[in-house]
Amino acid sequence: MQDYNYYWTGCMEITLELSCCKHPPKRELPQYWEQNKKALIAYLGEVHRGVRGLLLDPSGMAITNGKLKIKGRSFSFRLSKRGEFWRILLPGKYVLQATAEGYEPAEEPFVVNSGQVTFLEVHMRPLSGNALNNNALEGLVK
Repeated sequence: MQDYNYYWTGCMEITLELSCCKHPPKRELPQYWEQNKKALIAYLGEVHRGVRGLLLDPSGMAITNGKLKIKGRSFSFRLSKRGEFWRILLPGKYVLQATAEGYEPAEEPFVVNSGQVTFLEVHMRPLSGNALNNNALEGLVK
């Protein structure tokens, strides 16, 4: 389920196993919290690392039907209904690849610095009339 959720929805989920006992007594729970709270809070903070942003058309309106991919990685991820995206990434240099029906593909290089989130506004250009017709013809041929 965890792999499925990450791949298809971009949702990260985890299972924490803090005890050998599947259902520890209620009185032991504060002890598990004290032993693990620093690590759990640090883990929650990881959402503030990587890239987030918006996919927009030239007028600044959200594109919601696009797909995004980090260049060199094997799978894409989707946008929210408001054209938002986010990806947890380690520090480094990356290229975001964006595709959407009716728009020219776009690539946006960016850098993720340690402990920071990078914000991107990716603007896509509509396909020209000839490119739209060629795409329609390619769709019929396939």
